[in-house]
Amino acid sequence: ADWLPQADDAAQAPVGGVLRLPRYQVRIPQQERPLHDAFGYVGFLLAEVEIDQFQSGRFPNVADALGCHCVCAGGVFGLRFATWAPRAAFVSVVGDWNHWDGRACPMAKRHRAGEHGGFSGLWEIFVPFGELEDIPFGNKYGYKIHTMAGTDLVKMDPYAQEMEVPSDLYHSPVFNASVISSCDDSYRAEPFEWSDEEWMKQREDRGRL
Repeated sequence: ADWLPQADDAAQAPVGGVLRLPRYQVRIPQQERPLHDAFGYVGFLLAEVEIDQFQSGRFPNVADALGCHCVCAGGVFGLRFATWAPRAAFVSVVGDWNHWDGRACPMAKRHRAGEHGGFSGLWEIFVPFGELEDIPFGNKYGYKIHTMAGTDLVKMDPYAQEMEVPSDLYHSPVFNASVISSCDDSYRAEPFEWSDEEWMKQREDRGRL
């Protein structure tokens, strides 16, 4: 995968998996740029070592592996989604950009490789958009889960970078969507630069609370 920063970059994202790029393009007359098909990107997004760390409970950078992240694969920018739903029949990503249609972006079950074998409990998908400006930052999204009992639920992303403001502060809402965030330092080419050195020094001088 080519979405990861180099070793000398300020941001350090997880190892990542192997994603084979599509061998075709979808073009529509009178449209200048091709459409990018999520089904054309075959492979896996999480490395075996990341799944090992996740399942063992010792994955300090789990939020960099799961959730939603803007990445680049083969020069095409898109969103990388991964979530944990071991008892789901199937899972799809729904949001403003696909009209909350569960048929648009079905996620793939991640099975373990080699002697480990079996379903890892993780679901993943790469949703391509094209250029960086095509990424729908600010759109709301969630995971549509079809349960073993045959019911459909839409759940927020527990590893989302941003969340929708709750609609009711006094009662637990049925659903508040996650938000596609552009503030993702582990994957941005230019991470946020902190300028609070003076304040940090003053805090040390005063003593921590």
